[in-house]
Amino acid sequence: DMDTWDLVPLYLYEGKFLFAHGTEFGAHLFRNDTFSVSALARYRFTRVQAGDNPLLIDLEDRDQTLDGGLTAQVRGGWGQLQADWLTDMLGRHEGQEFSLTYRYRWDLGDLMLSPFITSTWQDSNLTGYYYGVSPGEAGPGLPAYQPGSANNFTYGINAWYRLTDHVFLFANAGFTGFDSEIRDSPLMQDSGQTEVFIGAGYLFGNVRKADRVPD
Repeated sequence: DMDTWDLVPLYLYEGKFLFAHGTEFGAHLFRNDTFSVSALARYRFTRVQAGDNPLLIDLEDRDQTLDGGLTAQVRGGWGQLQADWLTDMLGRHEGQEFSLTYRYRWDLGDLMLSPFITSTWQDSNLTGYYYGVSPGEAGPGLPAYQPGSANNFTYGINAWYRLTDHVFLFANAGFTGFDSEIRDSPLMQDSGQTEVFIGAGYLFGNVRKADRVPD
C-alpha cells in the first residue's frame, strides 16, 4: 500500500556550517552568495506494505530509509538550480539517485511562492527494491517483475506565509509522473504520485532581519 500519511516535525535551522530543513539535514562544505556545496542526508518516505491485500501475501515489506550524498546549488536573478546525488545509507534499496531541480521565487510581502520542476534518475537497485517483484514473491495476479533504471519528473510549488514576526504557515505540493519502468510494475496502480505538506511553525531569534526563508 503506497497511499500513506506521515506526521513530520519540521525543524528549520540554518547555521554557518550545519543545517536542518525538516526531512533533510547536512553540513555546508562551501558556499558564497551564488554557489554552495553541502553534504546531505534525506529521509525517503517511499515504502510498500502488504496490508490486507491477498495478492501481496508473499510480498516482503519495502521500508523507508535514509539517503545520503551531496547537493550543489547555484542561484541568481534567474532563479536557482540544484543538483543532488544520494545513495542508501541503511542498506535497504542499496541504490542511487540523481536529481536536478529548477525553482523560481517570488517574495510578495509576507507571502513567498516558489514553483519548481525536478528531473530524478533512479538506478535499477532502487526501483527494483520498491517496485520489483521477485519470483519467490510472485503468484496468481502478481507476476514477477524487475524494473530497470527510471527517470521521473516532478512539478510543484512551495508557499510560505508569515502571520507574525515569529509564526508562519507553509504548504508544499508536488506531482510526480513516473517513468514507464515504474508504471509497469504490478505493485503500481497509478501513473503518478501527489505529495502535500502543510503545517505551521515558530521562528526563534530576530527573524525580521533574516535574508531568506529556508527552501
